[in-house]
Amino acid sequence: MTLITSHSQGFGRGILETFVREGGSVLGMDAQAKDGAVEGYTENQAYQIQGNVTEETSCRRALETSISHFGKVPSIVVHNAGCGPANKTSCNVLILEMKKNGPGSIVVISSEFSIRPGPRQAWYCATNAGISAATKAMALYPIGHLVEPLDVANAARFLAKPASSIISGIAVFVNGAKIV
Repeated sequence: MTLITSHSQGFGRGILETFVREGGSVLGMDAQAKDGAVEGYTENQAYQIQGNVTEETSCRRALETSISHFGKVPSIVVHNAGCGPANKTSCNVLILEMKKNGPGSIVVISSEFSIRPGPRQAWYCATNAGISAATKAMALYPIGHLVEPLDVANAARFLAKPASSIISGIAVFVNGAKIV
């Protein structure tokens, strides 16, 4: 079960469609959403709630809706919302519950402007750099096991698939956050 913030359009909508197409169930949270099934999907495939990721009450409501609607805490959280003041509320609310339920994944969507500034984009670049730095800091918590050959094989297999065709010219460290 996956929670996706800012799922209504653009990258968020594409992420939602991909997760559902691959058999996952998704809870979307978006400031513009109306509670109910995401258009084009059943409530069991993709359900959405109105919420603001920068507000603790919205994050708690997302967690409660995940449990009441899908019967479980999300094991995957995709933070796609690129707005609001810096806070850690949503991560704290969800991470505490995710830890109780075993391994999970948090995916944070940022921009290349986090490492490559653009003209007249100072604050956008600074915000994205902050998001990337915070993500790296959160990743420093130990994974809990050493890298296995299968870990490297899985990364290599993903990078060889058509789904990764836009990923190019980067180093991928499969090391359990030893280098971030």
